[in-house]
Amino acid sequence: MCKERLVFAHRGASLASFENTMQAFEQARVDGADGLEIDVQLSKDHVPIVIHDRELRRLARRERLVDTLNIRSVKKVKLGAHWWERRFGSFKIPALVEVVHFCELHGLALNVELKETVSEHPEQVGNIIGLLEPLEDVHISSFDRTILEEVRACDPSIEIAQLLVKKQLNRQTLQSMTHADVFHLNVVHWTPKRIALFESIGKPVRLYNVFGDEPIVERPHPLIIGWITDAPERFQ
Repeated sequence: MCKERLVFAHRGASLASFENTMQAFEQARVDGADGLEIDVQLSKDHVPIVIHDRELRRLARRERLVDTLNIRSVKKVKLGAHWWERRFGSFKIPALVEVVHFCELHGLALNVELKETVSEHPEQVGNIIGLLEPLEDVHISSFDRTILEEVRACDPSIEIAQLLVKKQLNRQTLQSMTHADVFHLNVVHWTPKRIALFESIGKPVRLYNVFGDEPIVERPHPLIIGWITDAPERFQ
C-alpha cells in the first residue's frame, strides 16, 4: 500500500456512521483516514455548513431546504434515516468551522466540496477560504467550474480540484480547465483509454468511489495522488 497517496474519508466514515457528522469524522480518524472529504452548503444567513443535500428530505425527513433555515435552526435539525435515529440520536449538521477545528486538532487534511448554495452566492467564497486558513493541507473541489474559477480569483495559492463528469473526459475540455490543479474522477472512468488521456494532460488525479480492494490501489498509476472512499479502514 502506497501511503504517500492520502486516503480521504468520503463524508467521513460514511459506511460506519451517519454521513457528514462529527461522529462520522471521528470514526474516520479512528479508522486511519489521512483526511476528510466534506460537502459545504450555506444556511439562510450564509453560514457555511457541512451537509450534502440542499433538501432535508433524505437526511432528516423534513420538507425544507437547508438554505431556508438560519444557523440557529440548522443546529436544531436532527438527522437520521429512521424516526428512532432522529428521536434518540445525536446526529447534527456541523458548521464548517467545527470541522476545520477538528482537522486542525487531529492533523487531518481536508477536501471541501462546494455545493449549489455556494454556487448561488459566489460572494461567500472569500469567507469560506478564510475559515480554512488554519489548515496546512486543504483543497477545494466542485463540479461547478464557475465557482472554482471564483475560488482561484480569490486565492491564487489554494489547491483547486475539478470534479469531472463523463462528458468532460476529452482533451479539449480538460486542457481548457486551467483553473484546476488536480482532477477528481470516479474510479469507473479510470480506463486504459482515459489513463492515456490524463497522461497527455499531465495533471494529478484523485479517484473516488474506491473501496480498497481494486487492483489500482495495490499498483497505483503515478498520476494518482489520493483516494476518496467510504471505507478508509480498508486502506490500512
